[in-house]
Amino acid sequence: MNIFSNNDGADGLKSNMYNIVAFFKFENGELGFAGINGLNIFHPENIISNTYVPPIYITNFKKFDQPVNSDIDLTDISQIELSYNDNYFTIEFVSLDFSHPEKNRYAYKMEGVNEHWIHSKNENFATYTNIDPGEYEFKVRGTNSDGVWNMEGDELTIVIKPPFWMTWWFKLIIISIITLSLVYTLFIIIKREKQKTAINKKISELKLQALQAQMNPHFIFNTINAIQFFINKKDNESAYFYLTKFSRLLRRTLENSEELRIPLEEELETLKLYLELQLLRYGNKFSYHIDIDPKLDTHMIEIPSMVFQPYIENSIQHGFSSTRKGGKLEISIKQKDDMLVCDIVDNGVGIKKSLSLKKEKGSTHISSGMKLTAERLEIINTAHKDNINVSINDLNDTNRKETGTRVTLQIPV
Repeated sequence: MNIFSNNDGADGLKSNMYNIVAFFKFENGELGFAGINGLNIFHPENIISNTYVPPIYITNFKKFDQPVNSDIDLTDISQIELSYNDNYFTIEFVSLDFSHPEKNRYAYKMEGVNEHWIHSKNENFATYTNIDPGEYEFKVRGTNSDGVWNMEGDELTIVIKPPFWMTWWFKLIIISIITLSLVYTLFIIIKREKQKTAINKKISELKLQALQAQMNPHFIFNTINAIQFFINKKDNESAYFYLTKFSRLLRRTLENSEELRIPLEEELETLKLYLELQLLRYGNKFSYHIDIDPKLDTHMIEIPSMVFQPYIENSIQHGFSSTRKGGKLEISIKQKDDMLVCDIVDNGVGIKKSLSLKKEKGSTHISSGMKLTAERLEIINTAHKDNINVSINDLNDTNRKETGTRVTLQIPV
């Protein structure tokens, strides 16, 4: 096995350049070499090889060519943590052989980045860029001036923290949010379908109740159609809102139909429910105002049930049917002596005009609600010797500047 030892000017030679054939071996074993700067004579046995195994240390760590912390002694730490955007860093190291430090050699590798050891001649640093987040082990080996390796070397753990959007907890949050969103969306869809089913069931029940209450079928089905408009728009809250009012109106109508007289307060509450549903049905083509004499004791005064509604319905249906907007309905209730006086005034087309329009359309329909109410009031007057009086006047007959109808009910109290 042949072993070669390379020497140069740093070892005392005159030069590093020699003539090809200018060499000689003397009888005493000495070797002579002639170079451009003179003659070198030495005995090979007198050359002492450097067998010292030098310690290897990582001495410095820089980010973007700036030391991480000048107060840190890297020989005392085993790990450095970096942010994901610290994408340019340098690791410096040294071999502690000072005989000829320029001859020291190094090899390094970053496990997980470098597949093989990288030999750097006499450069005592390693630079890395754009390393993915993770944990890495940097290892370095070194030699002395005669190439004797320290195979144990030194090592440093480098942890590059991921951005928050790449952390496990952030991913868990995103997955949880997506899962909860899907569950919530599914819940909303199921809830809406249940609401739709419940609404349709309620509509069917209300249709039956309304027919049993003998209310105007046009009012019933037009109101239900208006409610179904909200269902088609997926506005279940509005649909439930008006269904609740419709249900309350029907319940009150059924309950009150069994009573001859009810408190005025209950009649007014029923009337307000009815008017709100009529506004929904007619798309706010008209407005209404109810004026109650504050002196009236609405809790104590009793009147026949559903006595106002047929006349109000007639005003809305016939007085405002040909108007687009601006219909007004004024209802005033006051007491005059021992009579409760209710005036129902609208600014519609008036009685004569309404009859004329019906005739032109070939309609001979007479309001069944008003007819039934008139018959009911006649029976009450006869049976209970009351004197309930109803007068209906066309405003055109009294004032040419106005149009509409005035209905006045006088009820003994």
